[in-house]
Amino acid sequence: LTASIIKANSIKFSVVPEMDQFLLDVTFELEEGTPYEKTREVSDFIRKKAVGLNEKFKADMKTDEPLVKHVISFIGQKVGLSNAKGSHIGMTVIEIAASDQRKIHSRAIVQYLREEVSSFPGIKKISLGKAFNEGPKDKAIEINLQGNDLSEMKLVADTIATELAKLQNVIDVNTDYLQGKKEIQYTLKDDARLSGLDFSLIGSQIRSNYYGSEALRITRHGDEVKIIARLPLAERKSMGDLENSYYQNYQREYIPFNELVTFKINESPSEIKKIDGKTSILISAEVEKIGFEKIILKKFDQSY
Repeated sequence: LTASIIKANSIKFSVVPEMDQFLLDVTFELEEGTPYEKTREVSDFIRKKAVGLNEKFKADMKTDEPLVKHVISFIGQKVGLSNAKGSHIGMTVIEIAASDQRKIHSRAIVQYLREEVSSFPGIKKISLGKAFNEGPKDKAIEINLQGNDLSEMKLVADTIATELAKLQNVIDVNTDYLQGKKEIQYTLKDDARLSGLDFSLIGSQIRSNYYGSEALRITRHGDEVKIIARLPLAERKSMGDLENSYYQNYQREYIPFNELVTFKINESPSEIKKIDGKTSILISAEVEKIGFEKIILKKFDQSY
């Protein structure tokens, strides 16, 4: 019966046009670990551009009222279903005049704002659209990479994102890979291994020097207080301090750090996502025109 109804074209299908919105948001992420001051600088820039919409679209208003009613910024978190937090995260919510007070669709306002704010230096991820969207979070285009070599996957993901961004009608291209803080990766030298040293011994001493280790517990006013000992700040401020430090072996002999390990400084991901045991990176994008997803993916598949 169902097949007959479909073949007879008894059920009509139509694409629902994009609804006009009066609440818009701009969410962004910087490098993880970015201080609040830098995030505030980006947020203030977006806020300034949002207020500037009044002058830009003054001629598109049906009344003398300004286009932008209110602007509120959140620094350190996203408000909504995700509720993500961190000093590198920011969100700006913009309330604009109702659709019957203006001659322009909210989509055109979002597109203009996107062009104005997307190029700000340091922004790793940015998206614009309806504020507090409680509907499905899937993007119009999603490409999932899976593999074992994270460095290679990141390179491929960046390439795909760059090529997607070049296609017409493709906007808000992002990956879910976020660069984390710099980390020191070290490897034991052969001589250190032969002398019986291992990662746990050196690692525990490094942690004690920089983070601290418990040296004593005392009782004060009925409360137990831990005394943590570590190197003075002047001796743990730079890479040179680490290179010039000494560590004990199991015989309690002090050996220079450079004689024990080789090391390099790399940027680590803020998190590693896995699917079925394999590392995963998701590339996502939106399209400006409803129904263009399949056309764009087909074109992308043919070209790349």
